Amino acid sequence: MKIVFDNLAFSIQKAGGVSAVWSALISGIPKKFILKYIDWNNENIFYDQTIMDSSKIVKRQSFYPKFQRLKTFKLNYSKKFIFHSSVYRICDNVNAKNVITVHDFIDIKFNKNILLRSLRWFFMKKSIVNSDAIICVSHNTKNDLLKYLPKVDRTKINVVHNGVSDCFHQIDSSYSDENFLLYVGGRQSYKNFHILIKVLEKLNGYTLKFIGGGKLTNKEKLLLDKSLHNRYTHIQSINNYDLNLLYNKAFCLVYPSIYEGFGLPLIEAQSSGCPVIATKISSFPEIVGNSAILLNNMNTDNIISAVKVLENPANRNKYVRLGLKNSKRFSYDLMTKKYLDIYKKVWSGI
Repeated sequence: MKIVFDNLAFSIQKAGGVSAVWSALISGIPKKFILKYIDWNNENIFYDQTIMDSSKIVKRQSFYPKFQRLKTFKLNYSKKFIFHSSVYRICDNVNAKNVITVHDFIDIKFNKNILLRSLRWFFMKKSIVNSDAIICVSHNTKNDLLKYLPKVDRTKINVVHNGVSDCFHQIDSSYSDENFLLYVGGRQSYKNFHILIKVLEKLNGYTLKFIGGGKLTNKEKLLLDKSLHNRYTHIQSINNYDLNLLYNKAFCLVYPSIYEGFGLPLIEAQSSGCPVIATKISSFPEIVGNSAILLNNMNTDNIISAVKVLENPANRNKYVRLGLKNSKRFSYDLMTKKYLDIYKKVWSGI
């Protein structure tokens, strides 16, 4: 069995769950199965952590990597091989057995640029329909897939939950006296980051630390300065070691997003002994169940009430304990083993 891994996600993202999981996946697959890694120019924080056989890395250049995701990949190879891209695309070689991972349908649901949304959906749909195996990161994502493509061959669909890095672990059972709420991720409209600003306006005794999402816009900075003054810290990029420290020190992670394919920060937080407040929709009930405080309506008052619940030490300790137990269901080793089983089935034609 020979696999070609297309590392384009490292070029499209500087960080993020997709590239974190991709790095773990290709690092965990035994090197004897690797035919090539297709590398593109990148500045991704996970790239240097990725374990690859350097003799099998093939460098390709692109002035605009994001454009590559809209192109079918071309590779000249005369024998059978598995092609798995980190983005939604397939290889047009007749000898290729294509595998695709479907993370979510965020573009389809929330991208307001009609032209870009239509273009991406066209290539995403083409890749899914023409793949030999489809891997969804949650049952929620699988349900979305069947909603948007009801005629897709269901026998090709597999659900494999994302794993979580061993970097995330509990350092100390006591959290920091600093009392900050933590947020990890982008700040797109569906993420509901703006609600957290309103929460902190009303919630005395806490500060806000938020990670990622790129540089603050002038509008965001003006709003944060006006609403929270010096009660917030934005960290644009962070390694897993430092992020683990923040999870350990945080009073809790608040994740007000209304849609995620998986929601990796929830499991990272729970692995670190950090209680989680999130919405009771999308993939979250599947991923955390009763081990987190899940709110039917993610509004300012409900989040404040949930924080107040955690201010009771017995309640906070309960969610720390339940979270640690739940996080043990997710590991990169288990995820990689399931991917490898799927590759083998595709290779054998099952």
